[in-house]
Amino acid sequence: MRMGGANKGLMLLFNTPLITYVIYKVSRMADDVLISANRDIARFETFGYPVLADKVFDANGDLIGPLAGLQAGLTAAKYDYVLCVPCDMPNLPQHLANLLMQCLLDTNAEIVVVKANNDVIPVVCLCKKTVLPSLTTYITQGGRKVSTWQKSCAYAELDLTDTFIVNKKGEVLERGGDFANLNSLQDIKDYE
Repeated sequence: MRMGGANKGLMLLFNTPLITYVIYKVSRMADDVLISANRDIARFETFGYPVLADKVFDANGDLIGPLAGLQAGLTAAKYDYVLCVPCDMPNLPQHLANLLMQCLLDTNAEIVVVKANNDVIPVVCLCKKTVLPSLTTYITQGGRKVSTWQKSCAYAELDLTDTFIVNKKGEVLERGGDFANLNSLQDIKDYE
């Protein structure tokens, strides 16, 4: 197991749960924050935001992965657009939502996915709430791969590899391509 069986979002980075960093960033980009979790729900509730558990399971009653979490988020969302990010990316760019929204509008897409350093990151995306029926159908038919479903919709990628956010003076405020994800205890130690 990548985190020794522990819940990744609750693993400590500089003595602070990973999810705390993500909530801090997302709460400044979005009007609402929803947390997708299937274990340790009471602990996640202490962060002060609604916690959504998966509603769809496979034939054996097992979790089906991130698509079920996205489906729960899209179902609960009050707004027309949903930003999806994982709990293991503590340094998300603060302008991420704006950049994704601009790309979505420019390309007339339903889903915009981040690309950074030659990697597409399907779980970092902005989508229209109207994709929910398509996602539900895909899951019901046994689909589990996030990128396969995303590409069945009006899809765009936003490459943030060499993107820099600058102010009017031309000063770099942040680099747009920092999507380090911490998937193991060693990743956390290295990041620290």
